[in-house]
Amino acid sequence: MTKEQKYQETENKIPDGTTKGELMKLVFSENELSNVDASLPLAMVNVKDSFWMVMNYNNNALGELQDMRDILISNNN
Repeated sequence: MTKEQKYQETENKIPDGTTKGELMKLVFSENELSNVDASLPLAMVNVKDSFWMVMNYNNNALGELQDMRDILISNNN
């Protein structure tokens, strides 16, 4: 299965109308969530899949851009 197909399969499991904040609560633990920001760098605003992207500061003080679909996929394996 390609990465795009895995992403589509993951997206289909999320109910319509789910907000980014609700999704973040599903993906991250309560402790992790305190170091994750839904806001993105200005350069990312017009990216097609920006809904799935967050800035994660848990492992890097400067933050790292992370796709929540990747986390969901790895948690299901």
